[in-house]
Amino acid sequence: CEALLALEKAVQNWLDEPIGALQSPILPEEKLDAALHGSRVAALFNQVQLDATGADVSCTSLGNDPVGLASPVTMRGVTAAYLFANTLVVLEVTEEVLRQTLERCAAYFTLVDGQPQISEEFLLPKVEHYNYDFYAGLSYTFDLRRHVGSRVIRLAKLDGSPLGGGTFRLCTSNYRATGTGGYEILRECPVLWRGGTEMPDLTARYIQTHSPVPQLHNAEMRVIW
Repeated sequence: CEALLALEKAVQNWLDEPIGALQSPILPEEKLDAALHGSRVAALFNQVQLDATGADVSCTSLGNDPVGLASPVTMRGVTAAYLFANTLVVLEVTEEVLRQTLERCAAYFTLVDGQPQISEEFLLPKVEHYNYDFYAGLSYTFDLRRHVGSRVIRLAKLDGSPLGGGTFRLCTSNYRATGTGGYEILRECPVLWRGGTEMPDLTARYIQTHSPVPQLHNAEMRVIW
């Protein structure tokens, strides 16, 4: 029993050991606000994914509760912000695949009296904020005045240039790569690479290497209504 207590203490100490810093802490992000205007937490996770894989585009989701990240960063902070034991998968996708996945993201919103709200589809019968994905490596615009399925009015590379034909490498989680959450099209995409390291560990390693981590601008997203 004493050995277990010692182990527990060691684990707690490890969780609270600083692993690096952010240039500025990230306050907990309210779900609707983050989905409309972008999330610094999601931008960090997407940067970790791009850095780990060299993919062209990355997408990630966040848990159901608002999360931020304090600085100095601890492993406890990372695991509270990234709740899942996901590993990474790189898929071969086309512009049309990206457009369809972004249309699913755009379905997260509904307009009530002209103001954006979260669609009941993501709240009932259970809350599924984790099925809204944040993208990096793209510039895109949703127009919520349009019908679900035709809301992506702009889709380009991050620098604004057209995606053009051909294929892209999309890094996502092993969870999303199965097509779950309304992203069935991803299930059909060829798998280029599968990783074995879980995202919290990759995130900790990235923060250690890039400390202090600046505010990241790896997506250009607009939502209009």
